[in-house]
Amino acid sequence: KRKHLRKIGGPWRFKAVPYYKTIAPDVVSYRKVLARLGRRMTIKKRFINATQAYFELLRISPDLEQRIDIIEKLYVSMKNTGRRWPVIGFSQEIEQTVYQVRNNQVLTKAQVKKYNSDFEIYLRDIATRQNKRAKKTRKVYDWKYAVDDYKAYLRTFPQNKYTLTMQLNLAESYYNAKFPLNAAKEYEKLAHIIKNKKRKKSLWDSSIVSYINTIRKISDLS
Repeated sequence: KRKHLRKIGGPWRFKAVPYYKTIAPDVVSYRKVLARLGRRMTIKKRFINATQAYFELLRISPDLEQRIDIIEKLYVSMKNTGRRWPVIGFSQEIEQTVYQVRNNQVLTKAQVKKYNSDFEIYLRDIATRQNKRAKKTRKVYDWKYAVDDYKAYLRTFPQNKYTLTMQLNLAESYYNAKFPLNAAKEYEKLAHIIKNKKRKKSLWDSSIVSYINTIRKISDLS
């Protein structure tokens, strides 16, 4: 085993997920192995490895009850790494699970309310983490990931007390991700909603600047 692990590169503990994927006889066995691996890595406080195992497990798990359990374990594991980074793709998996929860005929109203509340917090935290990462790295691809996370949040929770903040963050993420037309539209939407005159003017200014930047990239337009 160790000889084979050396062939796939690096210390085996950092290659556990791809290793087990290559030797698992079927997807059911693979899911069982990932669940055990996640628990084992958590006990050993190897939270990065646990996060990797749980995310892969979430990605291939169709059962709603199992997905709910994995999301909670993955979120705790992600936070326990002590790092600010998010798990790329986690927000989309949560979004998918929330829709399943809302359309499930077995869960009680109390359970649906609880999961909606918990997953709203998780989604908001993931988007915030990605936003902070993008501000730190200033990489366009990190801003694109932030756009994806904010869009997932707003699709899942379109109306709550955080909506305007998330919309503004989406607009700024679009702008920094080099999508000025999308940014302009988002700023304009907010300008129509916000009542504070000073903030409204700032949003209109941002929208106009974004439209001007769009026109400057005329070759990108149809």
